[in-house]
Amino acid sequence: MLCVLAAGLGFLAWARLSSAPVASIPSMRFFERSDGMPVAEVDAHELATFLTSVGVPPLALPPPPVEAAVARAMARAMEALVEAPTAASYGRFGQFFDALRMNEQARACFERAVALAPGEHRWRHTLGRHLATIGESAAAEAHFRRATELDPAYLPTRWRLARLCFQTDRGGEAESLLRGTLAAAEHPYPWAELAQLTLGRGQAAEARELLKTALERDPTYGRGHALMSQALTVLGERERAAAHARRGRYSIKSLDSIPDPIVRDGVRETDSVSYHRIAARSSAAGGAERIALWERICRADPANADDKIQLSNAYLGAGRTEEAIATLEVAMAQVPRGARFRLSRAQLALRLGDAAGALRYADEALALDAKTTAALGVKCMALVSLSRASEAVAPAERALELAPDNPQIYLFVGSVYERNGRVSEAAATYRRGLAIDPATPGLREALERVE
Repeated sequence: MLCVLAAGLGFLAWARLSSAPVASIPSMRFFERSDGMPVAEVDAHELATFLTSVGVPPLALPPPPVEAAVARAMARAMEALVEAPTAASYGRFGQFFDALRMNEQARACFERAVALAPGEHRWRHTLGRHLATIGESAAAEAHFRRATELDPAYLPTRWRLARLCFQTDRGGEAESLLRGTLAAAEHPYPWAELAQLTLGRGQAAEARELLKTALERDPTYGRGHALMSQALTVLGERERAAAHARRGRYSIKSLDSIPDPIVRDGVRETDSVSYHRIAARSSAAGGAERIALWERICRADPANADDKIQLSNAYLGAGRTEEAIATLEVAMAQVPRGARFRLSRAQLALRLGDAAGALRYADEALALDAKTTAALGVKCMALVSLSRASEAVAPAERALELAPDNPQIYLFVGSVYERNGRVSEAAATYRRGLAIDPATPGLREALERVE
């Protein structure tokens, strides 16, 4: 039932910044939505007047209705801003715009907070976090670095800086930052991030050990279970991988974000949290549903190039090849020095039978990160497909140097030796793989084939 409850909230004194006029708190109309949810509409004209008076750009479009509890909390934040225009009051006000994805207004508030308290870690961190969300990586990194100088003990800032380094393909710097926090970290996040880095290099056994530590610290850590499932799949432990995948999918903490308490401060979680919970379910979704889920995630966070890899995979699974290629190429353009995007493009080319394209993209990935074992594997397979098997030996042996504890690599390298007629070396390689894990699928059969 529609029930209008509110009128104006009255006039409050305004402590001026420069020549700002006295501002009125905008009036709000509270009512129940058709589904019974209590919501509120803010008067658009009064809100524009208020925002202008406090130095924040007005909204281009009328604001949508928001949950009633959020509206009341926002009114309290506006009152606090009128009473004392401090860094804290601007920052608190900006958090509401951030949660509602009103980026221009959020940024203006956070920048004002930093200007009012340039030596305070909190708002440097918050501004960096917002800039990273909207894709301004360089500016975000500068604020994270300054925030780290101001408070070296606050680990989430260093973790966010590491995430930016990883996203801009500076894996070595990301790894150094993460390892530097392990001794003081109670949360499993840095172990999971390190595991993701090592998985990207094809070092599944090392990733497994890191994830064991993460899950010892928090057995309900959904992201840890999801990554453990990937590592165990690579290592051929399919039953255990499936068990971890189920735990990751249904965990309350599925795809946990960076723990970041100082930026929440009572504000309702942003929609991006629910998008990532949807993403955690995508592996169980059918083709069309999976595509719809990842399209929604990419629309919500267009600056995140990693999500586009997942969308491309969803398109490919549904046979929509051209869209899969186009999506990956957008991601590659967003992160021109991102080896993992070239690797994904190489894998896609190989899957589509384009061995020459796969070789070209694999070489591009290796030029950006020479330790990517998966790219070495794609290069080998492409060379074999192009009847250049002799050239595949060197990259195969390099992959083995990088991941000597991964039995699947031994199966792969042995097959390259076989292609080149080096049967005794192939047999020795298969035996070494079996010594690491006798249950690795395909290894024993390969050894029997060459003996």
